[in-house]
Amino acid sequence: MLQERTPPDWKKSTALLLLTAVPLLWYVWNRRHRPPDQEQIRLSIDKALEGIEERRLGKALSIVSDDYKDAEENRKRDLTRLAVGAFQSTTAIRVYVSALATEVQGNTAVTQLKATVAYTDATGQKLTEAYAPLLVWRKERRGWRVVSAQALTHPESMGN
Repeated sequence: MLQERTPPDWKKSTALLLLTAVPLLWYVWNRRHRPPDQEQIRLSIDKALEGIEERRLGKALSIVSDDYKDAEENRKRDLTRLAVGAFQSTTAIRVYVSALATEVQGNTAVTQLKATVAYTDATGQKLTEAYAPLLVWRKERRGWRVVSAQALTHPESMGN
């Protein structure tokens, strides 16, 4: 006996096509319109600086990898604790970046920053400190993340 072939349900076929085509198109679009690595890193730094100034911990630490570890053995949780303390002991924070240079090699990058942090402490005193950190980045699934920072210096040690 011959079985009668039923025509495919066009609604199911269309849905299946859309389910496979939409993610593929999104992926291709993103790959073509994603900024270069150095620009992605700069945008990440800008977002973190906004987070600091807005006193939004998650946004401020969004660039820090879960695998973060620096020369002083600080981990991401230590940076979180330090940031909470800084937010609690100041009434206003503003960060000015005067120089930024990033070198990318494959899935790693290094950024040298020169920044001035202006803040008002709990007593109302306005203070300014300069820093020149070297940030070490790794390209992770969620984008570029800082895995280590080195050479945090204050104005006295910078010779300014």
